[in-house]
Amino acid sequence: MPGHDATTLEARFIDGMLFEVALHYTYPGRKSSFVRGQFAELKRILAQRHGPLALGAKSRKEPLAGVSSSSIAYQLEPAAGRSLMLVLTEVVDTKRGDRSSRFSVVYHNGGIVEDDTPPVIIRRSGVDSPQKP
Repeated sequence: MPGHDATTLEARFIDGMLFEVALHYTYPGRKSSFVRGQFAELKRILAQRHGPLALGAKSRKEPLAGVSSSSIAYQLEPAAGRSLMLVLTEVVDTKRGDRSSRFSVVYHNGGIVEDDTPPVIIRRSGVDSPQKP
């Protein structure tokens, strides 16, 4: 997408109708503090345009082999079944002294989702139709 910092665009369809769009931001080679700053700025802009985003979820996974991860999500539901989510994930590797962050913006239109219809995911690598477990 010209003039946009998103690393990846992901679109999900059901019965040919777009129901979810996700923009993923990774900023390869940039420090985690830079990514957190970009996340905070985008959160501020979205709140200014669409109203305050509520804390949706917060998680921290215990270190496994010196690697821990944490994530925080904010969301806004402008109308029933529709939501705008902003999610930041940070991974810390204490053995290597490395830290990386990424964030995603997800727009979900649940108004067209039916439980019995399988979704189709379109990525740069191809088309996928995930199966329910």
